[in-house]
Amino acid sequence: MEGIQYVYFEKVMFINISMNWLILWIAGRLGRVSTPAWRILAGAFFGALYSFTLLLPSLQWLVNFGTKVIFSVLMILIAFFPLPMGRTWRVMIYFYLTSFAVGGAIFGLSFLAVPGTPMGNMLLPMLRSILKLLDDHFWWLFPLVVFGALSFGYWAPALGKRLVETFCRVSFKISVDGKEKELVGLLDTGNQVRDPLSQFPVVIVELGAIRELLPPGIQDRLRERLAPEIWELMAGLEHESDWLERWRVLPFTSVGKAKGVLLGFRPDYIEFQSGQTTIKEKQVVVGLYHHPLSGDGSYRALLPSDWLEFLGRDSVAR
Repeated sequence: MEGIQYVYFEKVMFINISMNWLILWIAGRLGRVSTPAWRILAGAFFGALYSFTLLLPSLQWLVNFGTKVIFSVLMILIAFFPLPMGRTWRVMIYFYLTSFAVGGAIFGLSFLAVPGTPMGNMLLPMLRSILKLLDDHFWWLFPLVVFGALSFGYWAPALGKRLVETFCRVSFKISVDGKEKELVGLLDTGNQVRDPLSQFPVVIVELGAIRELLPPGIQDRLRERLAPEIWELMAGLEHESDWLERWRVLPFTSVGKAKGVLLGFRPDYIEFQSGQTTIKEKQVVVGLYHHPLSGDGSYRALLPSDWLEFLGRDSVAR
């Protein structure tokens, strides 16, 4: 009938669930909180129910700031509870910042999509096509989007980790006293370890990967025990006169270990490719780690974050 506007329940729910899911997912990723995809979807569905307060006259009393805050907090709890209070506040902040950013983007898009302007002539046909696609094929698009959201939430963390490891793996060589060892390392922005004497960055390497580069006396000591105390090792270093100036003691902190110490040494140089250029870096220290760094052995060293600025794409290990 002319003059009457029809609003379809399923389409309102679809749009609101999609936007809520996106905002909750971004808030969780920014807050570094892991949660099952179905819980994010449940939170998004609950938030979508609030949209009916705008459509049904009998629910107009719920259209106020306080109710919006309550619904948003419940959405977050459904998606992420239980969390420590500090992390809960962090996720809430990211949730509201993301909501404002998405709302601002939509608001800005409405100003750009003006008929008769170059931007409007480009955006309006695109938006009409999307709306027509939604109208014509809603009942198979809806389950497809739900399935895609659940699949994406399930596979995204593992896929993201795999992509990072693939594009941040770097081939390099360690040279000591004329001996070389080629390895693959992971460029790790969390590796902030430095030699306290020289302030040189530290490449953390699995001991088993470069054992043959060490003096025979140290190799024997390391074979006696899996991870001997560093001070026991240091006590025997005076017998390795050629290496006295190379040895370093490297303090570090990590998750689950407030204060730790690594034994390290100064190599002659570490060689790697930066674009088309071969770099021999001498201002570096190698830290010895007694356990595997990668579960699948795809890399055996952690490269310092300092190298991020000059490692080119061609240095990535394929």
